[in-house]
Amino acid sequence: MTSTDSRRYPPTSERVTADAYQAREGDYLIYLFHLATYDFAIPYTADRRVLDFGCGTGYGAHRISPECGSITGVDVSASAIDFARDHYQAARLDFRHIAPVEQEPLPFADASFDVVLSFQVIEHVPDADRYLAEAVRVLAPGGVLVVATPDRTTRLLRGQRPWNRYHLVEYSPAALNTLLGRHFREVELSGMGADPAILGRELRRSRRVRWMMLPFTFPGAPEAWRQAGLAATKAVQARLSRPAAGKHSAGTGVEGAAGGAGVEPGPSSTSGAAASFGYDETAIRIAADIHPSANIVAVARKA
Repeated sequence: MTSTDSRRYPPTSERVTADAYQAREGDYLIYLFHLATYDFAIPYTADRRVLDFGCGTGYGAHRISPECGSITGVDVSASAIDFARDHYQAARLDFRHIAPVEQEPLPFADASFDVVLSFQVIEHVPDADRYLAEAVRVLAPGGVLVVATPDRTTRLLRGQRPWNRYHLVEYSPAALNTLLGRHFREVELSGMGADPAILGRELRRSRRVRWMMLPFTFPGAPEAWRQAGLAATKAVQARLSRPAAGKHSAGTGVEGAAGGAGVEPGPSSTSGAAASFGYDETAIRIAADIHPSANIVAVARKA
């Protein structure tokens, strides 16, 4: 992202439209998780009417748009949608700014889409049941919702509140299955992982951060206390861990973890960073038998 882009598209929560994912391996791995999730969805979205429900800056919707019958990306961040419109134009691809579903329903008629994608969104949503009810409403009969969200069982201690300050709730596989089961007739869960050497670095970092952040995220911690503590820690970490120009680091930021990136990726090309770090999105696996997993991926079917 150029300095001009920085002024035109100010950061909104986790949506930082920058290429910073290439500088730190932790952020790069998050980026690969994002790409792998969109690639996983292609068999469901091929030639279908698709809604990307929380599309961020639009790189993922753009990545799969050639395979879709049509795809509409929506987001509550106006600056993210502005960026998407400016940078990711394609046939059959549209971006729209929306209000949070707690304030207004989606601006689409019932049964408008065959597939709804929700990638790294539901952990941010104040009313997950209302969010899912809107997804059900705009899905055609037999339609599919594909969800990806961080797996709390590998990120948090029992009862611990999220150490990513933008996450309101993080789900275990069982909790996500229960939540989705209230709205969909069938739910299939998978885990997302990577080659052991690659995933191991991320899991070790998550374990370290959850203990470091426990004073602010203990079970029952007041939200004001959690937010203040995490914001202060983030500010200190940002000063101390900026990589030197031209250098790569391991990505030790507090929020730079699977599904909780401090950056939202920019263009969907990994060639430069892949050469630096030695792997690309083909190292990521999504399957029912993956454990431990960085993210949960769910496919839910409407009756």
